[in-house]
Amino acid sequence: MGIPVTSEKRSLADTQRVGSTTASDHYTGNLTAYAVDFGVAGARGDELAQALAQAYGFPREKLGTFQHHQVEIAGKAFRLQLLWRVDGHYDHVHLGIRRV
Repeated sequence: MGIPVTSEKRSLADTQRVGSTTASDHYTGNLTAYAVDFGVAGARGDELAQALAQAYGFPREKLGTFQHHQVEIAGKAFRLQLLWRVDGHYDHVHLGIRRV
C-alpha cells in the first residue's frame, strides 16, 4: 500500500526512551516476538488496519483494543496484536506477533 515502516525492533535504551517496556514485541530482548509500525494516520490508517485484519483473520471487533488473536503458522501457535486508534497509536498502525 506504499505506507512506510517507521519502527521495528528496539534496543533497551530505545524501548525505554519511547516509554515502552521490555514486554513490548518491539524489544530486541524478546526473541520470540517481532513488531512493525506503519506510519499512517486518519482514513489511510483505517484502510491499512482493516486490510491487515482481513489478511491475518484478525477479528474486526478486536481492532482498537489491546486484545490478541491466536493464529497457527507452520504448525506453531502465535498471537497477533493489531493496534490502531488506541491510546498512543493515532499516527501509526502496530502489528505484533509473538510465539505462544
